[in-house]
Amino acid sequence: MTASPPILFNHLKHHLGAVRLYIETEKTNHYTNLLCIGASQADFYIGDLQLNDIREEILQKLSSMHLSGKEEYVNWLQENGGFQQVALSDGSIWILLEGTDADCYIHIHPGRYSPHTIRIKASTLKTAIALCCNGVLSPKDISTEKVNVVRRDLQLSPIREVKDAATILEAVQLILGILN
Repeated sequence: MTASPPILFNHLKHHLGAVRLYIETEKTNHYTNLLCIGASQADFYIGDLQLNDIREEILQKLSSMHLSGKEEYVNWLQENGGFQQVALSDGSIWILLEGTDADCYIHIHPGRYSPHTIRIKASTLKTAIALCCNGVLSPKDISTEKVNVVRRDLQLSPIREVKDAATILEAVQLILGILN
């Protein structure tokens, strides 16, 4: 049995492909699972690299720099004020931090304004994912009532009218593959 890579990555908060897979497979508890997205802005990767590709490329880069253990990794981070940036094969920039979990000491997320990355409010992302988990297949399926039901269940404030929620509609379109 091989050990899991020591990488901490909130895939629902930071990776479009992972969100799409989650929507296809998750049929229960999605409100609870979406709370891990948090409450602020997120840098959201919309490129073609899959989760395993990202992990492998980052681990290869660290290995090539002889950063094979936690101590070496943390020392490397400290050389740059507690974080480092790495570029992956598709040109995207990823931020590396020290993870808070003893077993997952490499915390990664997409870089702000990196290629293949967008900034999105956590509340918008959670709402869009919940709508898609609840069977929304098109922006035409979205109503003010549907949005406010999922936002209530996510403990978010309601919207006045869906026509005023353009960012939610755009996020649903992105998740559904209508907007890229």
